[in-house]
Amino acid sequence: MSSLKCSGVRCHHAGLCGCSGGVRRCCLPMVAFLVIGWTVRPTSTFLVADHMVDVPIGAVFESNGSTLDEEAFLYAVAQINQGRTVLPKARLVPHVERLQSPDPFLAIQTGCSLLGKGVSAMLSCTSCPANYALQTVGNSLHIPHIFVSRDDNCRVMYSKGYTLSMRPSQEEVDRHLVDVITQMKWKSMMVFFDDYYDYSHVQSLLSLTRKTFLEVILLRVEKITGGSDVTEWETSEKESTFVEYGEKLRRAVVLCSVKNSVRLVKQASGAGIFTAEHNWIIANKEVTLEKLRPVHASSGVFTVMRRPLSYNEYTNRFLRHWATLDIDDKDVRTLQDARLSAAYMYDAVHLLASAFSSLLNTRGWIGPNRLTCKTDALTPWNGGLMFMDTLRQVQFPGVMGRSKFGGSGYNADAHVQILRLDRRQNKTKMKQIGVWDPLVGLKLKQETQQRHNTNNNRTFRVVTLTEEPFVFRTDGLDGPEFSGFCVDLLKQLSIMLDYDYELYEVHDGKYGSRRVDGTWNGMIGDVMTGRADFAVGASVVTATREEVVDFTLRFMDFSLGILMRETEDDNYFFFLQPFHPKVWLCAAAALCVVCGVLLLLHRQQPDKNMLSARATRQKSSYTWFTYSSLLKQGGYFDLRHVSRKILAGVWWLFTFFLFSSYTAEMAAILTVTRMENPITSLEDLSSQTELPSVPL
Repeated sequence: MSSLKCSGVRCHHAGLCGCSGGVRRCCLPMVAFLVIGWTVRPTSTFLVADHMVDVPIGAVFESNGSTLDEEAFLYAVAQINQGRTVLPKARLVPHVERLQSPDPFLAIQTGCSLLGKGVSAMLSCTSCPANYALQTVGNSLHIPHIFVSRDDNCRVMYSKGYTLSMRPSQEEVDRHLVDVITQMKWKSMMVFFDDYYDYSHVQSLLSLTRKTFLEVILLRVEKITGGSDVTEWETSEKESTFVEYGEKLRRAVVLCSVKNSVRLVKQASGAGIFTAEHNWIIANKEVTLEKLRPVHASSGVFTVMRRPLSYNEYTNRFLRHWATLDIDDKDVRTLQDARLSAAYMYDAVHLLASAFSSLLNTRGWIGPNRLTCKTDALTPWNGGLMFMDTLRQVQFPGVMGRSKFGGSGYNADAHVQILRLDRRQNKTKMKQIGVWDPLVGLKLKQETQQRHNTNNNRTFRVVTLTEEPFVFRTDGLDGPEFSGFCVDLLKQLSIMLDYDYELYEVHDGKYGSRRVDGTWNGMIGDVMTGRADFAVGASVVTATREEVVDFTLRFMDFSLGILMRETEDDNYFFFLQPFHPKVWLCAAAALCVVCGVLLLLHRQQPDKNMLSARATRQKSSYTWFTYSSLLKQGGYFDLRHVSRKILAGVWWLFTFFLFSSYTAEMAAILTVTRMENPITSLEDLSSQTELPSVPL
């Protein structure tokens, strides 16, 4: 290779691109192909009549990953070749490549190497960066690529491309979790997460629950160096965590690896912050019944969501082979304890074989040439589109259920099993309480909030406050005894739900109100601090109290009203209210000024042709003319000179606007009755001393 060109390969993902040293690179999540000078020989795999042919398939794994996924791949290939039931007319030839690191550039080289061997499809189980690079290779050369991500974080970059994911989409994973939380009607929750889940998963969960929760707290679980266990909490850290988060830890979602999830619950239980009042959800679908045994001693409500497995002939074969493997995890005893990625890989190989068989029976099979990544010889496989259409239509009843794919490229089979820790007759086990289906949604056998026999032989501390007739107190020799309507309700509930209770009266004699520092006193304060499990009494339901505690359905409604006598105010100058006193003064001043100016103009420009008596009478009418014009009554006055006409016109315009404003203001005052109530609440009534009051 003497020269390299930045052409021949098209980037199918938006990213930063640059050309350096003759090589073009497209940054994450894809890296463009380097031109690798393989010497290739144009051959193809072709089936004629009933002759057996070899169908090469490639698989890519990581050296630092688990070998169980590769073992599942090789076992599935061997089972298909030996059984002759899924693919009777062909034989799968596996080509396995192992990545030394999750480098996208190395993944592209590995993918191109497999294509040079004439593989018809690629399977992979790698980290997300390497997976995205392999998606680019398959999409550019039209080679189907089926990947099994280690978790739910890897995405299908080309929805209509040549990539299929054996796992459901992240949106489906988040939907079932949100549906369960919504069913529980949580008002707040705490979310524990670690590096096992991408932060976008947490962000998606928060966006879906944005309109549901009043408060969400995120806590990142750190890992110790060289391991995957949760860092051990010191005693002081446990106590400080309990004091800081206290009540907020009662509702929690754990988005961590299996080991971190189990260790977190064990440490919380040991620190005393995972009691019967706590309700936690583990949303890791890789969790197994055997791994959950250490948390059976926890007394809290424990919910697990995981993928259900189907049981058929393929499942039995897979389980028998799984039992023969030499694995480090001694807790793997049943199919549910198997690694999900290995089961998905087993199903992926059978899905490919079913698609091969379908093409063999209908159209015949022509495999791809040995493709190359050289820019001057980049030719996609013509049969890739037909093969992808067949893969999308094939449904294989595998270990993880019936895999089927839609237009998005994700596995549409996203069923989830809902389990709850059940304690009965001194036995503790995980019991299925419902399932989640993408079409129907959440289906529960019983209410998720119901605690299954957790109240047996339990004694609750109940706080109350004496207020007749709801709660009566009688002092006896053995201490105070309580009776009344609320106490009778408490007795009936204890009989129905099979629990005991210890009733005591609040020490400060208050129902509960918020202090200046944000804490609460009274019965609500005892419930919030944990001194009481719940409160019983005639407590008034207010919006402020509902922010911190939950109330039952109210058993009594009442309201308070304030009856006041309307004040009678006789005002003889009511007609002056439309204008401010300053406005009235200005109007009077304007009247005087206009009269004076008219007199002045009359002296300077007398009417010589008029009789003296009539002139005198006209002079005395100046004031009357100005006043009558102000009231819009008119008046006889002969304006012979232009100056007088101009002054009169300005005066008439002024009076027009003045009385138009007066009429509008007076109409508003007469139409709208303005009542000023100095008392709007009981606090105002108690704080004033001018008005006497008496209860009725």
